[in-house]
Amino acid sequence: MPRYTKKPTKPGISGRPVKRTSSTRRPLSSAPKKQSVYSPGPTTKAPSRKKLTARGSYARANTLSGKLNLWFKVLRALSIKYRGWFISGLIALGVLIMTLVFFLFFFKDGKVTFGGPEPSPTASSGLTEADDPFLSSYTAEELAGLEGTDSELLEDEKEAIGVFIGSVDASDELMLRKLDDAIDSEYANNTVSGIYKYYSNSDTPGDFNAQIQGIRSLANKDVKSVVICIKDVDEYTAIVKMAKSANMNVVAVDAPTDYGYDINIMTDDNDFGVSVGDYIGNNLSGRSNVAEFINTSEDADNSTRLTALNAELAKYSSLNILSAVDVGSGKSISSGMSNLLDQATIEAIYTDYGLAADVLNDCIERQSLPKVFVGDATAKFIKLWYTLMTDGVEIEVKVDPEDRDSETIKKTVSGEGMQVYVRPTPEGAAATALKFAIRLAEGKTLKTDMLTENKVFFYTGNGAVTNAVLTYYYNLVK
Repeated sequence: MPRYTKKPTKPGISGRPVKRTSSTRRPLSSAPKKQSVYSPGPTTKAPSRKKLTARGSYARANTLSGKLNLWFKVLRALSIKYRGWFISGLIALGVLIMTLVFFLFFFKDGKVTFGGPEPSPTASSGLTEADDPFLSSYTAEELAGLEGTDSELLEDEKEAIGVFIGSVDASDELMLRKLDDAIDSEYANNTVSGIYKYYSNSDTPGDFNAQIQGIRSLANKDVKSVVICIKDVDEYTAIVKMAKSANMNVVAVDAPTDYGYDINIMTDDNDFGVSVGDYIGNNLSGRSNVAEFINTSEDADNSTRLTALNAELAKYSSLNILSAVDVGSGKSISSGMSNLLDQATIEAIYTDYGLAADVLNDCIERQSLPKVFVGDATAKFIKLWYTLMTDGVEIEVKVDPEDRDSETIKKTVSGEGMQVYVRPTPEGAAATALKFAIRLAEGKTLKTDMLTENKVFFYTGNGAVTNAVLTYYYNLVK
């Protein structure tokens, strides 16, 4: 069995195990070695080699990628050999490119422009009318921002209006009262900064001179609109000429001429009279009586509307116009109503300006309501009418009408079945003119389709309140 012993090693050198056997080494043989002899066999022709096409580095060198690769190698070799010159060239090229960009984009007219255009010493910040083609489309707040002003200041700017009143007669007093009410209303609504009134009287020439001075004063205050209520041709012409020379808008009321104004407000109730007549005729059937409570006093000025009304009623053969009750002559509504009821029943009632509420109240007290009620409407009338049509109006009646000492009982009168067509109390032609003047001063323009060829606006009452819209108007006046 073989044994393994550790071979001695030199110090510091590790040994490895060596296999030792008990067999002895064989001696070299003395017999001659066997020699191999070469004998050529039959010759055979070697197969011919196929000719190869050019491939490898030579083929790749002829392609685009190969050429680029070759040039890259050449440049790389040159950059290594001439490293210092190569880096200097790249730096010079970069500086040249940056210089070209600077002069192309940031240098104009001999000045550096990357900091923005220099503002003119006299120009305000922001856009101006001269260089802003869209200025008209800005809001007041945007304009305030451009101009550096506070928008609240712009909103608070109100226009002042001048009012010139000529010779006043009885027929103008009602118009002037309505004008004063309209002025108070505009002040209350804070729509104007001031309204300057100038009066003249044909009996006092000095008053007309005061109006001349008034026009000059308004021009100095930059007033843009004036209302002119002057019937005298000479006075009207002089005032209008001065107003126009100061570039003022002229709103005339019943102008004595057809020139000099931007708009002329004409008082004409013809349309209202026609519409009232049509309403009565279309809402009554069969033979019907119409009662008229009118005011023919000089300051009432209801003649145009009354004439148009009667002309329209005459077109309906079934309608009969009873004798009119003229309160302007001193006759009371109550006595007039009693006289009419003694003659016939009343199916329709027409009232002039300011009479509607008192006439309706008399009908309620009599418990005798007409089928159709037309005329002017005041807040007092609308409230009475609304109560009549909703809850009813409570009244006291005698148990025995013939007995003066008879006891009374309470009854509720209802307006069911009564058709009403009334016009709210108008502001009047002068009050309407004031509104036009304010709107023109604010820069608004007139709609041409609402004016005649002579720039006339007919102040009419063809808009009315009926049963269908009673609640709406009641909420306005309650």
